[in-house]
Amino acid sequence: MERLTPAAPRAPGRWQVATVSAIRIETPRVKTFRLELPMWMPHLPGQHCDVRLTAPDGYQAQRSYSIASSPLDERMVELTVDRSTKGRSPRTSTTPTTRSNGDLGHDH
Repeated sequence: MERLTPAAPRAPGRWQVATVSAIRIETPRVKTFRLELPMWMPHLPGQHCDVRLTAPDGYQAQRSYSIASSPLDERMVELTVDRSTKGRSPRTSTTPTTRSNGDLGHDH
């Protein structure tokens, strides 16, 4: 953890628009998404973030995912997602928003 670059607190717990910069297929059901964040903050191992996707018809889905990338990777997080066989997801959305939780911010 001593190799982490100090970062001034910016907006923990606030929604921000993320850019999907890469998608890596892990298995037929699992993909890793690399999200570039405009207000990136260092995270700790085991920390999670909320992702909210909005479909063109206005439907929103929100899920919490553990951050899969190293805390040493700056300006982005990677989330590994197992496709659900239940429920609806806005597959056509191109604008994910994220909110970090754990030590970076809380929902309350």
